[in-house]
Amino acid sequence: MGYGAMSLVISAISQAVIQLFLLYSAARHSLKPTFEWSAYRGLFSFGVKATAVNLLEFLSSTLDTLVIGKLYSPVALGAYSRTFSTLAMPATNFATSLSRVMAPSFSAVQNEPERLRRAYLAGLRAIALIIGSATGCILIDAPEIVKVMLGPNFLDSIGLMQIFTLYIPFAVLTNLSAVLAEATAKLNVKIIIQGAAFVALGLVFWITYRLGGQVEQIALALVAITLLRSVAFALVARQIIGGGGRQIAGSYGLGGLAFIGSALLTAAVVFPLRALNVPLPLLFILELALGGVVVASVMVFGPPSELQSMARTSLQRLRGRLVKSTGSHG
Repeated sequence: MGYGAMSLVISAISQAVIQLFLLYSAARHSLKPTFEWSAYRGLFSFGVKATAVNLLEFLSSTLDTLVIGKLYSPVALGAYSRTFSTLAMPATNFATSLSRVMAPSFSAVQNEPERLRRAYLAGLRAIALIIGSATGCILIDAPEIVKVMLGPNFLDSIGLMQIFTLYIPFAVLTNLSAVLAEATAKLNVKIIIQGAAFVALGLVFWITYRLGGQVEQIALALVAITLLRSVAFALVARQIIGGGGRQIAGSYGLGGLAFIGSALLTAAVVFPLRALNVPLPLLFILELALGGVVVASVMVFGPPSELQSMARTSLQRLRGRLVKSTGSHG
């Protein structure tokens, strides 16, 4: 229609307006302005703290690339950022979707301790199993992933990608506990943990550089601080739900076992295929299929979890539809 670049602006505005009307139709409220400070005090306090948390999270998430860009070569920065984004982008999208779903759920039952406890522990176990099994497969498949998705110029990034498979599970599990803290308005402790993590990252990155560490060591430092931050948020979650420390530790343990088990299973299949010099495109497709089977198997046949119940219910419905379809054709 000839609007050019303005079409992007119009699209964004239209989306916001449509969303506004949909939200208002779902939750009607008075449009009369309120000028009493008491009506905004709680929202203002929460908003300021939430903004501080978001700022600290942003600074912490970009500090590694800032340090590498400042202290290392552009080649090192490019290899690090491309490798990280290849894994972090799907994980970030998953964590964002998780936050949008879990935050309202946690907030709705924050005054019902038992339901809040069950919701958090069920979500933690399910996510630990899925992320653990997926990243375990990626640990072994890293050479083919780098060759296909990043190209031959990034072969030195294979080790980096394998290190990031250790980072992703802790980052995603941390997000669930952080969502629980925010949904129950425990923002002060969240600010403390995020602030401490930011300072610790800065110190560890600087020490690593001064000791002659390369980007791989920077990545390992990121994994270590993320692990400590995950433990800190798990302790906060334990306090919020009133116990459950063993179940939380058990979920982390199950995630670790899923990581090791899926890595061993993938290695048992992939290593012989590499030895047979299977063509790269075919090997990559086989690895994708194997990863899907491994994750699906963990969901359906692994330890009991909320996702397992949902998966089995879906399979039963699908089996019933297939039986009905077959019977009608017969």
